[in-house]
Amino acid sequence: MQAKLIQLGFDVELVLDQDRLDMARAVQRFVRRLQAPERASIGLFYYAGHALQVDAENYLMPVDAKLLNEMDVKPETLELKWVVNVLQRNAKTGLIFLDACRNNPLADRLPGPSRSAERGLSALHVSGGDLMLAYATTDGMIADDGTGAHSPFTDALLEHIATPGVVLQLVMSRVTSSVLAHTKGRQRPWMSTSLQSEIYLAGTAGQPSVTVAAAPPRPMKSQPAFGEANSTLMVYPFQGGRVTVEGRGISWKPREHVLARGSTLEAWRYELPAGAYRITCRTDKGMFNAQKLLSTRAGQVDSYMCP
Repeated sequence: MQAKLIQLGFDVELVLDQDRLDMARAVQRFVRRLQAPERASIGLFYYAGHALQVDAENYLMPVDAKLLNEMDVKPETLELKWVVNVLQRNAKTGLIFLDACRNNPLADRLPGPSRSAERGLSALHVSGGDLMLAYATTDGMIADDGTGAHSPFTDALLEHIATPGVVLQLVMSRVTSSVLAHTKGRQRPWMSTSLQSEIYLAGTAGQPSVTVAAAPPRPMKSQPAFGEANSTLMVYPFQGGRVTVEGRGISWKPREHVLARGSTLEAWRYELPAGAYRITCRTDKGMFNAQKLLSTRAGQVDSYMCP
């Protein structure tokens, strides 16, 4: 993963097998680099290792963690929410990849009613900022370690993350498909995102350098004409699922275009007036999957990836 990120133009610090203090210091160094005047447009945090959840909170496990009971968890581990919060506050765009939803043998030592510590991580939903949090599998489930050098999740990331001309939201859809295929449907990666624009880690078509999120547009001096299509919404269904976008209090006739690769539906592109919309995601068989309220902004591309 280090070599792949360097290939994509990231300035990488590799931290291996650290105790709690050194893990925390590594995060502090990361944040200081994000705070520098010449700070990067994207801050990326990748973690592969053990983690556990206690009382619906997630904790990353340093090599020196000594867990005898639940009281030991906070002082002996690194809280994931802290990492998310500092990235949210200090990165222009933050990306977090967690290959950590594995069954941790240390969790078996925790007595008491909080047996959720035995299985996976809990879902942490991000809001605000410009952030994406990607888990190796859905909340409460165990991720496969794999039989090779990497887990199925990391293998899929390495396969797809450096594909030129592919937006990150679509990259993660392909990662999900690869992991599902490799694990025969047992493992499905899960993501929570508040990304405000399209991210091309390997560059757009004809532009091999890393393309980062655009700055928020300046407020318009005047309101657009009623019903004028002045914003773009990209919705990424999972494996050809169906999408419905309904305007809330907006007179708008959908103008939609499908972007396809072979026979697989990859994304719906909507040109629409800035405003509030309800996005409904359904499976390829038409069954309800998820619903999301989202506001689009004039002159900007917004996106949503169906879970």
